[in-house]
Amino acid sequence: MQESIFKGIKQKKRKEFQDLAAQHYIKALQAEEIPPQELGNIRYLIAELYRRQGDFQNALTWFDLALTTPELSLELQTMSQEQKTLATQQDDNNCNYSGYLKSS
Repeated sequence: MQESIFKGIKQKKRKEFQDLAAQHYIKALQAEEIPPQELGNIRYLIAELYRRQGDFQNALTWFDLALTTPELSLELQTMSQEQKTLATQQDDNNCNYSGYLKSS
C-alpha cells in the first residue's frame, strides 16, 4: 500500500517537472532564443514531454511541427513518427523506445 502511494507521488512530480520543462522550451521558442538548427529537436522534445504527460492533443500538434521542420534529422524524423503513433493511440508510457539514438 505504502509503495503505491510513493509511486503515485513520484508520478505526479514527474508530470509536474515534464510540464515545467515543456513550458520553458515554449517560452524559449517564443523569445526566439533557440538557434534555427535546433528548432526541430526542441519541438520534438516538447511533443514528447506532452505525450508522457498524457496531453495527446498538444503532443500531436508539436510532433507535426517537428516533422515539418526542414532541419530535423532523419533519426528524429523516425522517432517523431513513432512517438506520434503512440500519441495517436493515447499511450503515455514512459518506457516505449526502440533505440534509434546511437549510444556513445
